Amino acid sequence: MQPLILNPYLIFDGNAQEAFDFYRSVFGGDFSFQLKADQSPVNPEHPLDPAEKDKLMHICLPLPGGQILQASDMIHSYCKGIELSFRPGNTQFIAIRTDSEPDARHIFSGLSEGATVQQELQPMFWGDLFGQLTDRFGVQWMISVALKKP
Repeated sequence: MQPLILNPYLIFDGNAQEAFDFYRSVFGGDFSFQLKADQSPVNPEHPLDPAEKDKLMHICLPLPGGQILQASDMIHSYCKGIELSFRPGNTQFIAIRTDSEPDARHIFSGLSEGATVQQELQPMFWGDLFGQLTDRFGVQWMISVALKKP
């Protein structure tokens, strides 16, 4: 297996931008990625509530040493019909990013045994193969790998 990058991933209930502005003031640097909810493709099964348009779908703050602090707001209109809602205690994930699609599939498959899968490992609009699950011990995981461009 190739080396893995392990990054903390935090979930906020509408104040991710405020939190990350604070973290940037502490750690320095600039955001390497920032995407608001209204910048994502429309999903007719889970339309975005206009009140949530400015919530962060994803933000990244590179940290000294090479890790990345990542987060998003809980976007409630996207969570209807799946087992995902904001509550203290479910606000942290272990995010693993690999350089190898076979490694991402192996890790996701292994962690899926006895798990609750919130998002099957599949291509996403931002260019990654991405999956999310809560393992049988209650630990939340996000697995991703950049998809190769044809």
